[in-house]
Amino acid sequence: MGDPGIGKSWLLKQALENISSEGIPHFFIQVDAIDVKSVADFKKALGLDNSIQDVLNYVSGGKRSILFIDALDAARGPT
Repeated sequence: MGDPGIGKSWLLKQALENISSEGIPHFFIQVDAIDVKSVADFKKALGLDNSIQDVLNYVSGGKRSILFIDALDAARGPT
């Protein structure tokens, strides 16, 4: 959490670089780049039939994996 422009996306990109260098399976989704209003819309936008957790587990081969979600502040409605 934090105000827009505070550096959340930059920090996330630094974490992605570190995780990539360690070979940890990871997934990055920039929410403001897709039009979703619910988890069902999210799964549809990603073309998923199963739960997000099941898909991540399958893709990572059952290893620890990390899902990064960026731009939630831009995707939410006005407050």
